[in-house]
Amino acid sequence: MRNTAGFAPLAMAALLALTGCTDDDDDDVASDAGIDASVDAGPSDGGIDGGATQPVTIRFKAKVGARDLVCGETYDGQGLADAAVRAAPQDFRFYVEEVRLIGANGAEQRVVLDDRGSYQTRDLALVDFADARGECVPAKNNTTITGKVPPGDYRGVVLVIGVPEQLNHILPTQGPAPLQAPGAFWDWNVGYRFVMAELAQVPEATLDGGLTADGGLPGYGVFHLGSFGCSGTPPAITCTRANRAVVRLPSFNPATNQIVADLGAFFTNVDLTKQVACHGVNPANCAAPFEAVGVDLDAGVPLPSQRVFRVE
Repeated sequence: MRNTAGFAPLAMAALLALTGCTDDDDDDVASDAGIDASVDAGPSDGGIDGGATQPVTIRFKAKVGARDLVCGETYDGQGLADAAVRAAPQDFRFYVEEVRLIGANGAEQRVVLDDRGSYQTRDLALVDFADARGECVPAKNNTTITGKVPPGDYRGVVLVIGVPEQLNHILPTQGPAPLQAPGAFWDWNVGYRFVMAELAQVPEATLDGGLTADGGLPGYGVFHLGSFGCSGTPPAITCTRANRAVVRLPSFNPATNQIVADLGAFFTNVDLTKQVACHGVNPANCAAPFEAVGVDLDAGVPLPSQRVFRVE
């Protein structure tokens, strides 16, 4: 988590104490293999190799509710409606392992991703809204995914939020550059954070040492999503909860639209006057952001709806 003004040491200590948490209640849930089979059951590259193609750019914009996300700015009315706070972005990044465009006839076509060095490979893209201002550091600041598809009239898009299973349990130094993003690897879970979303309360006034005017610590919301229930020896690791979101936006024209990712939506039902960090499957801290991004907390499978992504 990024440091918030005046309370960094105390807040960081509280957060680091949570990062050693492990998942529980993993019995009788779907395996990664089953989840990936359902996600990957979509179209193939459709004979794109050697055939005619057209370039495509998927543009993203980060917002906090209705306002554009600008690192260093503050946003009123965040968290629970009856305990809303002024808050500032700390981190907002996510991995995309698959993009499909939906044609006018409803057929889906997988986008073959370009190789763009530290931002994306043919298998993986990192969308990163940090720009080194405020607390949003370190920053790669990548807000586009580019690739190629067969020529066609495309009216929608599907995104799979996650890291491909063949890459998910290798060390950052052994994987492609997008996996080397600072703070993206869970050492204790031998896997990657698919989503890193952090929003911290900005109190009206603080005392020396970073305490609020009433003597308490400012609150924050931290949501780090990755696979859980993992066992084995790298790279031969299996996980009982895949935790990959499948985002379907049926009204999306890549030539004219952009995908809005709403940082505030993760924490709509989170009390940001408290320190709430989700690094696992603790229902008290994780139920609200899991539901917002569209992942079933108990089974780790995609939900039919989500509230983080929309089209503009």
